[in-house]
Amino acid sequence: MNTSIKQKKELWPKFVKACESQWICGGDRYKLTEDKEFTDLVCEAAGNQWIGGNIVKYTGEIINAEGPKLEVDFFKIAVYAFLWWIKEQDNLTGRDTGEEFNNEEKTAEYSRGTKIDLGFSPRKEASV
Repeated sequence: MNTSIKQKKELWPKFVKACESQWICGGDRYKLTEDKEFTDLVCEAAGNQWIGGNIVKYTGEIINAEGPKLEVDFFKIAVYAFLWWIKEQDNLTGRDTGEEFNNEEKTAEYSRGTKIDLGFSPRKEASV
């Protein structure tokens, strides 16, 4: 099935609402502290690539799923992609914006690669 711009415009709000529901429920379910989820802890231990592993896992589930489970897995992939994007903001912007990057060694490690100035960061600026 081909998709038109019209279809995308019509379905985008539904997609965003479903992702938001998945995001909020996941945030409550995986809360570690007021400011941190278990996902943050896992990323600190294993690196942000762990999120990519989850995306691959849910892609595999989509291949074998049908019905409501199939749709939920699509939204999980979208939410994990968003989470990975948030966590890569330091790398993308070349700025140190998160508390877990407040030392020079980690800042250098995460700031390698192409610098793209998005003009904002979803994480609050760390006070120095």
